[in-house]
Amino acid sequence: MSNLTKPRERRSRAIQLAAGKQQIMRLRDVEAITTLARSTIYRLLRLEQFPRPIRLGARASGWRSADIERWLTERHSSSGAKKSEDLSKQGGPQ
Repeated sequence: MSNLTKPRERRSRAIQLAAGKQQIMRLRDVEAITTLARSTIYRLLRLEQFPRPIRLGARASGWRSADIERWLTERHSSSGAKKSEDLSKQGGPQ
């Protein structure tokens, strides 16, 4: 089976990694769990808006699952707060 036919398996594995103990996630896992493209991840890194990876070796790096979980939680909570503020400014539901 080629890598092109396994996106659900990668996402499932990434979710299992994030839900378990502290683990190291590779780029494909991070892409799957965040649903961000590689270019977006690197753009956010450049803007210091995404967790920094750790070096695993001379040519390998990965992200701590806890860092990715924290980033997702912060992003989710800040987007909810912003939406609430926007709605209250517009006189929307409160």
